[in-house]
Amino acid sequence: MGFVSRFLLFIYTLFFALMALGIIVLTTGLVPSGEIFSVVSYWLGRMETVAIAAVIFLISIELMASGCFSKSDGSAKGGALVHGEKGDVSISSAAILETVERLARSMSGVYTVKARARFRHGKESCKVLLHLDLGIAPQGNAVQIANQLQNDIKEYLSSYMGIDDLEIGINIDGIRQIERKKRVV
Repeated sequence: MGFVSRFLLFIYTLFFALMALGIIVLTTGLVPSGEIFSVVSYWLGRMETVAIAAVIFLISIELMASGCFSKSDGSAKGGALVHGEKGDVSISSAAILETVERLARSMSGVYTVKARARFRHGKESCKVLLHLDLGIAPQGNAVQIANQLQNDIKEYLSSYMGIDDLEIGINIDGIRQIERKKRVV
């Protein structure tokens, strides 16, 4: 359920809570019923009442549909499911991201790494979508560093984790000189 549906559900619940409070007030006799009936008869003849009722009806249909039907696109954030010979193996997102960041930091010319992962679970396999934001040193070629990193990650995840369906996007966030500390004598 998305943010908009949650907000509508909050408003919808608040509306029904106020309506229930109004029924309690009517049944206990705190407000004279003659005044209530005159206000109700006034509002029943107005077009605004029809508009409000139509909006409440549409909100009801939207909330019912969002509760019954999932709007998921098949992506999950929990991890990858790899089919092994003896059964399925679940690999957590944290394990994959930690491995990818460690591999990227070990490359010469890379000084910062920020990785994100999404997973699309299909019937036969799980597709892993990785996105890396890198900061590199100016000594290397950005395209060569990105290609080498993509090859290393694909090879490592394939051989050690069994993840073959992999898509890697790399974004170079910055290029900076790696400062060397000056010696003080």
